[in-house]
Amino acid sequence: MTLFTKVAGAIAARATWKRALILFAVTYSVYFCMLLFTIPSVGAYTNGMKIFDLQQLGYSFPYAQTLLHTLGDEGARVYLTRQLPLDFLYPGGMGLTGAVFLSLLIPRQTKGSSLLICLPLAAALMDYMENVMVITMLNRHANLPHWPVVAANWFTISKSMLSTIYYGVLILYSILRFVSYIKQKPGVHGGQKDPSSGA
Repeated sequence: MTLFTKVAGAIAARATWKRALILFAVTYSVYFCMLLFTIPSVGAYTNGMKIFDLQQLGYSFPYAQTLLHTLGDEGARVYLTRQLPLDFLYPGGMGLTGAVFLSLLIPRQTKGSSLLICLPLAAALMDYMENVMVITMLNRHANLPHWPVVAANWFTISKSMLSTIYYGVLILYSILRFVSYIKQKPGVHGGQKDPSSGA
C-alpha cells in the first residue's frame, strides 16, 4: 500500500459532508481575512508591487530584491507578523478541505483516486515550503542570497500548478456528481417521461 493510498484511505474513512462544509467555512474565513486585511496591509509598503503570495507564475531574483528593498524593515515586519501567520493556517485547511471534498466526490473504484485526493495536500505542502523561503528572504532582505529566491520561486510555481490541477479535478467531479444526481431523479433516468408532466 502506497503512502497516497494510506493517506487517501484515512481521509475517506472520516469524510462526511458536514465535516467538509465546516472545514470549508473555517478555511475560507482565513482566506478572506488575508484577502481583505493582511495582504492589503503588506501592500501598503510595496508601492504597487505584488507580494510573493500573489505571484502565481513565480518571480526573478531582481524582482524579489526590489520588492524586499521597497518593503523595508517595517514592511518586512508587517509581512512576517500579520500575513504569514494566517498563511500558515490557510494551506493546511485548504489541503484538508480539498482532500475531504474529493474523497466524497470521486468513486473509490476510480483509477488513481488516491493520487487525486492527495493533490490539494501536495499543493499545501508546496505552499508551506514557499512560506519558509519567504520568511528566509524577509529575514535576510538586507543582504539577500540567491538560493532562497530560487527555492521560493520553484515552490511557488509548483504550488500554482498543483492547485490549478486540483481545482480542475474538483470542478470536473462536482459536475459529474451533479449530472449523476439529475439522471437518478424520478422520470429522468432510463429515458422515462415524468408522469406528472402530462405528456
